[in-house]
Amino acid sequence: MSFAPQRPTGVTVVAILEVIIGVLYVSEGLLLIAGAKLAGVASSTKLSADVGPFGAIILVLGLFAILISYGIWTRKRWAWTYAITISALGILTNVTAFFFGLTFSVLGAALALLVIYYLTRPNVKAFFPKLYPTTTPRK
Repeated sequence: MSFAPQRPTGVTVVAILEVIIGVLYVSEGLLLIAGAKLAGVASSTKLSADVGPFGAIILVLGLFAILISYGIWTRKRWAWTYAITISALGILTNVTAFFFGLTFSVLGAALALLVIYYLTRPNVKAFFPKLYPTTTPRK
């Protein structure tokens, strides 16, 4: 009989953070899409053409973050991999945003770095099952 290891508290925190981030991104994406529609109706500015697609991308990223949260909660190795990847992209985008004057993005980069650090700890990695079973070398 095989028992699943107990979920580390930090994994629970990461899963909850992913849900919160996902909900915020979905809300922001919907607001940007709605704002772009209103701007397109209210005037003939280029705002609706620029902001609408950006809102759609943020909306998709939010849904993806919620999916990652589910995967982390249910011990899916793919979720671990995607959480690392998305956090690395988050560091890059937040550092870029910092250079455009968005000083609060330092917090986002720090949180993404913390997630990567935590998820790469040996006990946390061991919590997630391997994608492929290890095979013994041929003799």
